[in-house]
Amino acid sequence: MDGSSNRENSRQVRIDSILIFALGMAAFLIAPMTEFVGLESRFALFAETMLREGPSFFPRTYLGPYPDYPATCTFLIYLPARLLGHLTPLLAILPTAIISSLILVATYKIGSLHSRIWGWCAVLMSLLTGEFVLASRSISPDQCTTLVTSFCVLWTLRDIFEDRRGIVWKFAIAFAAGFACRGPIGMVLPAVVVIALHLAEGQFRRAVFIGMISAIVLSACVGLLILSANHDGGPEFVGEVLKMQMLGRFSGAHSSAITYWIRSSGWYAAAFPLAAAVMIFSSRRLLAPKDFESRLLRSLAVWALIVLAVLSIPGDKKARYILPASPAFALIAAYYFTSDLPTLFLRRCKDVVVGIFNWTPVICLISASVILLFHDRFTPPLKITRVVAAVALLTLIAFTNFWWRRSSSTKLTSSGEQVQDRRGAIERRLAFAAISFLTIQIGVVETILVREEGCASFRKAVATGLSHNGGRLVFWRLGPDQEDIKLMAGLKSDFTPGFAGTTDELFKRDPSTLFITRHEEFEGMPDEVSRRIVVSARGKIGHELCVAFRLAATRRARLGDGPELPDEAVEITNH
Repeated sequence: MDGSSNRENSRQVRIDSILIFALGMAAFLIAPMTEFVGLESRFALFAETMLREGPSFFPRTYLGPYPDYPATCTFLIYLPARLLGHLTPLLAILPTAIISSLILVATYKIGSLHSRIWGWCAVLMSLLTGEFVLASRSISPDQCTTLVTSFCVLWTLRDIFEDRRGIVWKFAIAFAAGFACRGPIGMVLPAVVVIALHLAEGQFRRAVFIGMISAIVLSACVGLLILSANHDGGPEFVGEVLKMQMLGRFSGAHSSAITYWIRSSGWYAAAFPLAAAVMIFSSRRLLAPKDFESRLLRSLAVWALIVLAVLSIPGDKKARYILPASPAFALIAAYYFTSDLPTLFLRRCKDVVVGIFNWTPVICLISASVILLFHDRFTPPLKITRVVAAVALLTLIAFTNFWWRRSSSTKLTSSGEQVQDRRGAIERRLAFAAISFLTIQIGVVETILVREEGCASFRKAVATGLSHNGGRLVFWRLGPDQEDIKLMAGLKSDFTPGFAGTTDELFKRDPSTLFITRHEEFEGMPDEVSRRIVVSARGKIGHELCVAFRLAATRRARLGDGPELPDEAVEITNH
């Protein structure tokens, strides 16, 4: 390829990168969830506390500094919220959306080392991967590790395939950024992947050199971590930080070492199952690569396998922890659509997958329509505004896909044009499938997720009760750092809740104090206590059915006595 062709290709890659970033921002920011759920609640509470008290090295709640994470991700949420003076779900997910869009750009650039088509197909496969899309549309510090890993892999592969010695300081900065966002695992994981890539190519000196750089960065970052922890919480907090971010990763309840290898087929569908098939049935090509394409594929396989292997060691295993492998899954899966597959089995798989993607808009339309028809069967019923919008959009996508297939099929005039059109048709099918998946994810899945994990109605009832008693709230046999975090995240109050664990502690509180507990704990109260209870509200905090109540000396009430209160009902009284 001559110089002008190289310049033209580089220019086109830059244009594609800008377009992919813009498309990613649109996909990840459009119609955000209406409230904070799951892990988002914790980071929302961190950000709200930082808005009141100012920045710190570690995020804070009413319980004090929190040892699990550095405050970097919270600070990224704090900045836009500070500019507008308040926190919203859109502002909270903005940093993650930017990071995830940059991940798509890095994924594309890695694929474009071979061809722009490979890069584009990898981006579309990322948008067809459930866990990646879910993380990208929420608050996810693990996406910071994914971003660092992706760019480190991009730089490494450029150095390897172009036979050059890249600037090492950019790796050091990237490793430090990963540590700042996610703690030690945010630095160790990309470093191990980079070292493994050099070892796979036989560049042992380079691998040792990168290892030395990463060890120096790790030592410096751990030292700064200890100093900042001591500043925020003293020596006792330093011990908690080291336990939660380092030593505690290898203790506690252990999941099976093969958890990620099995469950990823569901968590990271559709990219992981396709990537696994490629790695298994292309093993000969991976072990003895003879061309650039095979070497690139082997590097991607090393990336994916290293992340799965390293994170299989710690005891705690969650789907979001292996997000740094998701770009590798997407790139390997894109191999189906951009290359000549080496085995008959993979070619048959490709035909099946392309057929499924061809019908994805129809499958998603049927699924959304069923949810729309039976939305009232949920308890409480689904809010169907998004579902209606999803059904309308999926109908348009399905008709457009059908029309495009018919119109393109009439343009085949020669064998060469047939091959070109067939490949272009595959890309269009991937694009339609990705748009359909995003539509049902945003319009249906997130609607159900908010219904299952949210607590807006119960929180509103609690807020009404607190407005009558000056903010005296106590969690009884609930928390700390459990459902109380989810409830407090949206109250936007600067009071500190209390915690109690015995019935004697109930009567030591102010009579107007509002108590919250789980339904089973409420039902198990002694009769002498239950006779003095006034139920204020009941509802769900996440998956837990909870009850809000206060004690009264004269009035007797108990959940179940008299007319039954409906879910989310409120009965606030003044005393």
